[in-house]
Amino acid sequence: MELNEVANSFYNKVRELLSDKEWMAKDLSDAAELEQHYQVFKTLAVCVSNVSNDYKLHNAWKCISQGLNEEAAINELYNYTTNADRAFYISNTMKKIILSNSNIASAVLAYIVGDIVMTKRDFTQEDVIMHEALSNMTDFDIKNFVQIMDNCIGWDELGEEYVNVLKIKSDEKKQFELTLKLCVNTRLFEMDSIVTNSVAINAGTFYKKTYIADMLRNCIEKTKQLLDYE
Repeated sequence: MELNEVANSFYNKVRELLSDKEWMAKDLSDAAELEQHYQVFKTLAVCVSNVSNDYKLHNAWKCISQGLNEEAAINELYNYTTNADRAFYISNTMKKIILSNSNIASAVLAYIVGDIVMTKRDFTQEDVIMHEALSNMTDFDIKNFVQIMDNCIGWDELGEEYVNVLKIKSDEKKQFELTLKLCVNTRLFEMDSIVTNSVAINAGTFYKKTYIADMLRNCIEKTKQLLDYE
């Protein structure tokens, strides 16, 4: 069977399986009415999504250009892309910016790219880890991460790199734990079940920041300064 025939067969099968659903048009008059409502919703959805993307891309470009005018920034980006590795990481990061579920995360992604381009350095493993973490973060995760890094790092019984969960407000613990688990999965934090010191053995679930978490916190702060957001 030809490829087009297979595709058409699949389409017809799906249509047949869904043909008894109440949203399907029953005759030509229903189809016309359905088409009218569909076109209105389609236009609305496209316009609203474009506004969101425009806002996100506007902020991202400010972070990539880092104060340069448009022509100068594009020239910097063009001159930086000198080999296949750089082209891959630049294009892959652009994709992550567009697909990001967080306006803040997409801006930080863009800031990191801008810093790499303007300093003319190669992408590092740390850059890639931060990119992967940011592409999985929501605005809630970014804000939780900042609060954890600024207010909850350092536990006398465990060490200065550990998250002191006692400093997390009781009504925020569930949300912060979701962010901490994400940070562990993306290599910003490590998770230990036993921590020992000279006087005690502590058992439980303990989160320890890595140096990459410090790098990301710094990038978020630099992004905040560029965009002047709270």
